[in-house]
Amino acid sequence: MTNTQRNFLIAGAAGVLFFAGSLLDSHTGQAKGAYSTPVQVMNTSAAPVIGVDAEKLARIPYQSSQYSNTCSGLNGCGLQFTSPPPGYRLVIQHVSGFFWQAPGTTLPASFYLNSNLKMVLAAPSQIVQSTNGGVVFSMVNQDALVYFDAGSLIYGFAEGNWLSGQPVSVVLSGYLENCAITGCPAIQS
Repeated sequence: MTNTQRNFLIAGAAGVLFFAGSLLDSHTGQAKGAYSTPVQVMNTSAAPVIGVDAEKLARIPYQSSQYSNTCSGLNGCGLQFTSPPPGYRLVIQHVSGFFWQAPGTTLPASFYLNSNLKMVLAAPSQIVQSTNGGVVFSMVNQDALVYFDAGSLIYGFAEGNWLSGQPVSVVLSGYLENCAITGCPAIQS
């Protein structure tokens, strides 16, 4: 048998199988779905259904900056930050601060957050040398993950050798979670 004869035989066999398959149309082999009531999804591209990470879309940016120029000497300096409103939880993600200290100071200032008489975050600072008349600067720049529920009193305390009349400035940043969406389960301690 030659190659041409073999090709005709294969093409003919394929044609016969195709024709036979078209005659074998069976309706009993079809899958049919059952439902109790029809379901309609009514949304448009202008108002799509949110299916993933809905809680992230409901986050409200939070930034609270506190400033005091009444710190002096070796005293602690307290700062009160904005508390989360009812129905929300505050998530602090970053702490930054700038402290003026007296000339000759060798220890950096320290900063910690306190909520309802519990310390929840200690942020170390670093001394940055200055050419401003011997003034010593300390700075805090730290990522954090701290939670505060509605009604929490949020206090920051800075300890250092303060230059009288100069600023102690701290910024907390993060976001507010809507407890109606996330549920805000109890914080385990």
